[in-house]
Amino acid sequence: MSDFDGITTRKGDDGESGLLGGPRMKKSEPVFSALGDVDELSSVIGLAKASIAQLYPAQQNVADLLTSIQSDLVRVGTEIAVPRGMVQKKDGGISAADIDRLETLERRYLKEVEMPESFVFPGASVAGAWVDLARAVCRRAERALVSYISERQVSHLGRCLVYLNRLSDLLYILARWLEQ
Repeated sequence: MSDFDGITTRKGDDGESGLLGGPRMKKSEPVFSALGDVDELSSVIGLAKASIAQLYPAQQNVADLLTSIQSDLVRVGTEIAVPRGMVQKKDGGISAADIDRLETLERRYLKEVEMPESFVFPGASVAGAWVDLARAVCRRAERALVSYISERQVSHLGRCLVYLNRLSDLLYILARWLEQ
């Protein structure tokens, strides 16, 4: 059983939080918006994954793909949370290979799905709707990261931005694939 004081530290009661190895800052700082949106994105992807596992057990490969994306999002969040200049582990950040993997998956699923020619109203399937919601949250996370990058000149996070942009495209395609 977890210790209450290990979870409830009361350190954030004054409206401040800290980055990994960094100073305490107001929770209204743009970095926390970006981190919160990436966290929410992972949670919504978790809901999508759970609905796929429950409704489409034969599509375990898609649930596994979403799990790998959640792992990537942990690395995105870590990059955002580590103050600029701190050394990261060699394999800790988002790489060009991660982005290439998303592009390869986009191409693969595009071959298997007929894309709509008009605006899509999410909700043709439960799993597809959850993936569409994940896409919308991903776009918000991307916008929050753009704001953080431009306001704080943290251009070293550019690869994370590209990753989120590719991810939102892949999520759109996956939602259409699930609906078919």
